[in-house]
Amino acid sequence: GGAGGGAAVYSAADVAAVVAAARERGIRVIPEIDAPSHAASWGGAYPGALAECFDSRGSPRPGPAPLDPSAPGTTALLWRVLRGAAQLFPESKIHAGGDEVDLACWASNPAIVAWATAAGHKDMRAAFAAFAGRAVAYVNDLGRDAIVWQESFEAGATLPPRTEVEVWRWWSGAGRAAQG
Repeated sequence: GGAGGGAAVYSAADVAAVVAAARERGIRVIPEIDAPSHAASWGGAYPGALAECFDSRGSPRPGPAPLDPSAPGTTALLWRVLRGAAQLFPESKIHAGGDEVDLACWASNPAIVAWATAAGHKDMRAAFAAFAGRAVAYVNDLGRDAIVWQESFEAGATLPPRTEVEVWRWWSGAGRAAQG
């Protein structure tokens, strides 16, 4: 796997033991499948799943990269990972992630730009909104409610009414908006 070695991987039995111990203590265990960012470990197991990022000169940029939405199989991989989480975690919710997406990486990659243009996305924010909406739809298809980070909401992803939005960043108008 892509977790950095066998000792860093939880087996299905390990997860079941954690879930059972938590249940005995009244603790809910909700998995977060953070995509498309924070997915570097996915690249260890599925090298083609991560986007290649380029600098302003067109040279490959090192560092963590988000999933590549244009790569064949990325959405099928997302479905399999979410389905696996649903099988391991009996909780009614799955966190579909969606924070800190490196849209500049996507915009620097000609294949992703071509994919986004062909899909009718006006920019990378719209492409991300579509990706986040698909992740939420997959969670709902599994009979679960989704939780997403606020960036998915801010990008305009299609979020059904039961979707929870986890806010982690503060902005100047948030207090006024919360007050009504």
